[in-house]
Amino acid sequence: MFFGGINGYNKFDPQSIPETTFSPRLNFDDFLINNENADIRKFTKKINGKKMIVLNHTENLIGFKFTPIDYISGMKCEIEYKLAPYEKNWIQMGTSQLIVLNKLPSDDYILKIRFNNANKIWSEDIYEIPIRILPPWWLSKWAYLFYFLTSISILFVIYSVVKNRIQMIWRRLKRKKFIKPNLGSSQI
Repeated sequence: MFFGGINGYNKFDPQSIPETTFSPRLNFDDFLINNENADIRKFTKKINGKKMIVLNHTENLIGFKFTPIDYISGMKCEIEYKLAPYEKNWIQMGTSQLIVLNKLPSDDYILKIRFNNANKIWSEDIYEIPIRILPPWWLSKWAYLFYFLTSISILFVIYSVVKNRIQMIWRRLKRKKFIKPNLGSSQI
């Protein structure tokens, strides 16, 4: 390609432009809980030395908004994610920048996010966000302990009642054996 200019002409070969291997940085923009903006710091807790997003069972519709920082062609960057161990394969988002996770059962997850540049070269950087969805109180460890102790108590009460009734029946039978009925015969 030749272009004319004030000082003559310029020769330009589009094939001579090298493909960029620039890997954009991923910027975290927004955090949503039940489709409402939320401050992620309120839900971040340190557990066993690791920061993690901790949510209760009613906060199981969550969203993350990211933007790849590429000033030349940021709108061409694609994002994909995987929620380990819930999903085995990467889910491609295309150029959409919002990841929505819906109806997650209570468990520990790691949201893994990766992205590519405008030339579709995937970044080696994988961002990881640990997430914990707490179970409802009736499915917690303390609830199961309560259920277990209550079951043992009920079984003990049933055992005690049955044992007492059997003992009472044995006592009645023993009393009847020792009391000899009068058959109407008189001894003089």
